Amino acid sequence: MTSDLNDLSAPDRLLKCTAAAHYLDVHPVTMMKWRAASEPGKTIGPAWTVLETGSIRYSLHELQRFAGLRQEAA
Repeated sequence: MTSDLNDLSAPDRLLKCTAAAHYLDVHPVTMMKWRAASEPGKTIGPAWTVLETGSIRYSLHELQRFAGLRQEAA
């Protein structure tokens, strides 16, 4: 997991769900709940990408944007 977070210099870097959750300081289950509660055009948590393999990934840029929104709301 920490190896995913070692290179945070590339904003287009794609992180696995556990690394994204760690970055946002939430539990991976929270990430899954956000995805499940989202609807087309209305994302609850950070936007995600589904790879051809079906794996879920989060861009570092999107995580940074979402973290900024959470800080503004707090």
